[in-house]
This record gives sequence, C-alpha cells and structure tokens, in this order.
Amino acid sequence: MKFCQKKTLVTGKKKVPRAYVVAALPTRTISAQVMNIMDRVWALKLLAPNIKCFAWRLIRRAIATGARAGNLTNKISKSCAHCNLVENDAHLFFHCNFARAVWFSAKTPLCTSMLPSEQDGVQEILAAIINRNTPESVLLRIMTTLWFIWKARNDFRFGRKK
Repeated sequence: MKFCQKKTLVTGKKKVPRAYVVAALPTRTISAQVMNIMDRVWALKLLAPNIKCFAWRLIRRAIATGARAGNLTNKISKSCAHCNLVENDAHLFFHCNFARAVWFSAKTPLCTSMLPSEQDGVQEILAAIINRNTPESVLLRIMTTLWFIWKARNDFRFGRKK
C-alpha cells in the first residue's frame, strides 16, 4: 500500500480515500488500570517533570525505540545496542540483559523473566507490577528506574558513555 499525492491510498486496483484507511487502522487503547497508573504518576509531587513527561510518552507508545524509529527510516537500526535483538519497549525496559540486571539489583528486586512479553508498548507489564495498592515511594522508584534505563540506553547508543 502507498499514498498518492491526492491523499488516496493505492491498494492494487482501487483508490481509497485516506480517511478510510486511517479509520481502518488498529486503535491503540490504554486500559483503565494503566490510565490510573498515569494519573498517579502525574500526581507525584516528588517526581521530576521530565520523568513525568517520559512516563506519559512511554505509556502512549511515543518513545523512539530502535524498532519504532527503524520503521520510519532504514538509517536507524532496529537492534538493541547491548544485545542486537529487536529493541521494542518491552525489550528495552524489561527483557534486555542490561535492563534485567538493573531491575535485579534494584532496592526492591524485580525478576523480569516472569513478566509478559509485549510487542507494542509496556502497558501489560506496568499493570503487572503496579496496582492501586503500590505505595507512592515504589511508584516513584519504578518510574525513576525506567527513566535511568532510557538515559543509559541513549548514552550507550549514541556514544556518549560506554
């Protein structure tokens, strides 16, 4: 499928208006439980604003992982800089050996091998480790850990630190 300049999609023999194509795309819904997590993160007074924005982007699947950015151009590698597997959200933050080591050595260790393996986002994983009874201090620690995994990934991937 490709788009014409007249904003129609050429699908074999038929031209379809782009609005119909966009309407037919799968929606990216976010469960009420995950929205509750986002509301709680946004309400945390001790969490830095940049980490709150990062959490919003992570939950909304707007983080430029290798897989997501690599779909836009072939100049960006889809592979994880640490282990060369496809770098999606779940891999980057929970299933990569680097992330697993970070979570295992955290103040409250997390065994990430038991977490769901998602292809698009980390909503199921967040819902598995955060619930309504999770104390604010633990929520703060989880979001800060995710942020520092992201920062370490960027430093490593773009050659700022090894």
